[in-house]
Amino acid sequence: MKRLFAVILVCVLVFALGACKPDDTTSTNPSGGSYEINWTVIPDSDVVGAWEPEESVDGEYVLFTDDGKLRVVSGTIVFDAAINYGVDGYGNKSAYTEGNYLYGQWVYTVDGDTLTINYAEDDVQTFKRINYTPITLQAKEDFVKDDRLVGKWLNYQYGDSYEFTEDGFVIFRQTIEDGIYVYDTEIKHSYTVSGDQVTLYFYQKNDNNEVAQTANFTIEGTKLVIGEADYYLNGEGSPEATTAAVIG
Repeated sequence: MKRLFAVILVCVLVFALGACKPDDTTSTNPSGGSYEINWTVIPDSDVVGAWEPEESVDGEYVLFTDDGKLRVVSGTIVFDAAINYGVDGYGNKSAYTEGNYLYGQWVYTVDGDTLTINYAEDDVQTFKRINYTPITLQAKEDFVKDDRLVGKWLNYQYGDSYEFTEDGFVIFRQTIEDGIYVYDTEIKHSYTVSGDQVTLYFYQKNDNNEVAQTANFTIEGTKLVIGEADYYLNGEGSPEATTAAVIG
């Protein structure tokens, strides 16, 4: 049984499905013909909504959003990628994305509450439409604000950030553009601070099993060291940002 993805600490590994990115205008018809596709970022209303892959484990969902995103959700972990839609001269609906899931071009059909995606004759996946309700995080009862942490901390080298709020929440964000995949990651947490340790709480699936991670941190001026990575408050003082400014 395939999982959409597995989470190891806050690093997320995604199993992408093999396919090639199409050229800008053409598509191959399953029957052997070819016909031009006019691609658009306007979402297909037939597919917009939340879907559960038949081969997924509980709590992992795929959302086609009405603002043109292909969203993979598991618990409080979200992956967003842009998606393009098109219809060829045979009436086949197609889509493609450079994201980490359903990568490349594929043909799809919607029949009631069933979505069928075809890469090829031997690579077909089905999804069932679901009613999806995101998990609502609650601040911890023992949360005490630490003014030193509140704010957005950036690491330009890896393109990620932590944003700590004064009411007990933190959002981890990262943008991936590695030459193959292009997508945004967001993980929502609640948090607590004890001395020089911060504990982040989140959900890997839409269930009641909360995951906790504890890491040491230090703050020197506008520099936050959490785990083994350096972050800078609003990017201030970051060596990567300074270098970019000099080059620019």
